[in-house]
Amino acid sequence: MKIATWNIERLIKRKEIEVVEAITFLNADIIVLTETSARINLSNIYKYHWQTKELTQEKIFEEGFYKADENRVTIWSKFPGYREFDTFNNFTSICQEIETSIGNIIIYGTIIGIEGNRNKSFLPDLECQLKDFDRLSQELNLCIIGDLNITFSDGEYFTKEGRSLLMDNFNKNKLINLTAEVPKNVDHIILSGLLLEQKSINWLIWNGTKILSDHIGVMIEIK
Repeated sequence: MKIATWNIERLIKRKEIEVVEAITFLNADIIVLTETSARINLSNIYKYHWQTKELTQEKIFEEGFYKADENRVTIWSKFPGYREFDTFNNFTSICQEIETSIGNIIIYGTIIGIEGNRNKSFLPDLECQLKDFDRLSQELNLCIIGDLNITFSDGEYFTKEGRSLLMDNFNKNKLINLTAEVPKNVDHIILSGLLLEQKSINWLIWNGTKILSDHIGVMIEIK
């Protein structure tokens, strides 16, 4: 099974066709897009999708930052959903239990700190999401996926406090960051360790030159 995530930078580079082509080529079973748009319609590939609340209803939209067709997170899936969970902020995070080929998985698609890890809103946002992780990790297999605004293997883009809080939470909840070693990468896929027992993991990156977006995309394959 293949799970992927990509921040498509609100399509600022106006390459909708190329973005869809790249996603189609991946053929992931589940892909979480962040800083995304209704202009990216993958319904010909994915039968199911869930997305965060429309930004037209949020204060920041009124300040002119977002466009009417944009939302922060969309989960696209070839597998059906089973139930939805509440998140601390339904503009920023979406959580759906999905019936996958390797068992039910709670997919928590998110962005931590919509203005980066050095903005004053980052830590309050992170602390609220950590509470979500604590609660949801008690349910069953959890997958935290999206733009965490933290690298884990280098000094490219992180804060010591933010990285430490995330790593401590993952360890406490027996979660494994499968993309931690991807260099210069802030978009991650974290899975319950129990789900990964007796399985092999490969990862793949694309948009390494950042032509389509200012983020690379990452995908893991579980065998």
